[in-house]
Amino acid sequence: MNLATVVVILSPPCILAVYLGCVRLKRAYSLSEPIPEEFALAFAWVFVVGSLVWLGAYLTDSTLLGFSVPWTWLAAAHFAFAGFGALTITALSCRVVSDTRMRRVLRILLVAHPTAYLVTAAGILGYPYCDELGASGYMLIFTTQLWAVSVGNPDRIEQFPRRLLTVALLIPVITLIPALSWAWGRPLVQLSNTRGSPPTLSTTSFESKLHKHGDNLTTQDLIKILATVSMMIDHVGMFFLVDDLCLRTLGRFALIPDR
Repeated sequence: MNLATVVVILSPPCILAVYLGCVRLKRAYSLSEPIPEEFALAFAWVFVVGSLVWLGAYLTDSTLLGFSVPWTWLAAAHFAFAGFGALTITALSCRVVSDTRMRRVLRILLVAHPTAYLVTAAGILGYPYCDELGASGYMLIFTTQLWAVSVGNPDRIEQFPRRLLTVALLIPVITLIPALSWAWGRPLVQLSNTRGSPPTLSTTSFESKLHKHGDNLTTQDLIKILATVSMMIDHVGMFFLVDDLCLRTLGRFALIPDR
């Protein structure tokens, strides 16, 4: 895909992410006293912009910071989930618990998240011991987060979304088990050598599994991605930010009209 097409496709969501981040930041400053989770919700949108930058590098088959396909795609996913997703879930968890001590623990994790993210990024760049520290740090963060929400009287939301939140907090704890085994040199699944910069990895089978229509990202793939992201935004607005109609409005883009 050529650069002009990628810019046209990714510019709107990038501008939207910057706008939403500014809206959240303005709201955080408008409160009578500063609340850490409100600032975290604003800062998290920076990772969305970073994810779109890496996605642009992937779509144009370019090299960014010494990394090429499939690492640009994996970096985009890392920015979106480990950056935006993890930080947002922790910030929203602060709103759920009514226990003051557990809320204080969750607010400490808001600072730990970016730290673990940077350590993990350093490990990808080849710095020694950062893989081990990053994976162990994330396991500690996610385990502590699950414990804090479970024992912190999460009675500020209804029972069904509370169960969904518990599942969302449990998933990274489980998925980090193979990550820990890989970081400490005892991988559960044997992979090619992925250390060093730039990485070298056979991408033929990897790319063939990414898209059902071949090696190129199609318009249908992009529509599915946008619909999924829009639906996630809509559900966050429904269950957590009920007074923010902007998120519910954005979620309506996922609606597929009947033929």
